[in-house]
Amino acid sequence: MTGNWGVRGRLSAVGFAVLATAPVWPVLQPREPIADELLAPAEVAVIVPVVLAFPVAWALLARTRQRGWLVGWVLVALVLTWSSWTAHFGDYASPPDVDDGLRWYLLTAATAVVAGAAIDAHRLDLTWALGAACWVAGLVLTTMVPVLDGAPMPPEDAVLPLPPGMTVVANQGTCEDSCQRTLLVTATGVRADDLATRLGEHLRQAKGWQVEFIGFTARPQVECRPNGWLADPYELCAGITVDNQPEGVAEIRLGYANRHNPIY
Repeated sequence: MTGNWGVRGRLSAVGFAVLATAPVWPVLQPREPIADELLAPAEVAVIVPVVLAFPVAWALLARTRQRGWLVGWVLVALVLTWSSWTAHFGDYASPPDVDDGLRWYLLTAATAVVAGAAIDAHRLDLTWALGAACWVAGLVLTTMVPVLDGAPMPPEDAVLPLPPGMTVVANQGTCEDSCQRTLLVTATGVRADDLATRLGEHLRQAKGWQVEFIGFTARPQVECRPNGWLADPYELCAGITVDNQPEGVAEIRLGYANRHNPIY
């Protein structure tokens, strides 16, 4: 296994890495009692290319067949370890969660590629430059993996500024198991039920929320919306209520929900 590492070897190494992701493919994932614990097909479609960034980078960077396959098999083993752990042991309820596993894999794979590139003979040509660019892209993607050990404070600009005539009389953020932001809103001469309806219209028209109005209740139903990129399981949620509030006051509560772990 000496000499230059040709196109066939590069493609084969990437192909084996692709096969190593099989445990997270939707058709092969173990069936769990709670379906939300499974990776959705759309998430797999995003995560798998991220996982393959470093095997592809190495396929472009390597020059000699011997070292190319040596590090290539190391990366395949890392991919298989990641995919098997994610499919069988990873969850979203408590650390280490699925995203922790992804982050550990990416950092280890990045180190393996750097070590391989440092000892493998190479020359600075277009292929090597593309490999280096792929490695940098993989490192950037690593920084984008969300840390799910507690969501951040919901942003107030998801609601504010309010339309003329509405006033925020309280804006409070609290963090216990998770962070929530509560805003109390009033408007002179407006009943609480009507105020809740107007707030729902404001969220839909000015802030881009999906809001549904049901005739028998004054509380608009606000759908959660994605937070960041597709692989981030956190969604930003909002609720409008007039219950347990003084007359003419409506409450808007903002918080993050993990769609894989809805009971938290």
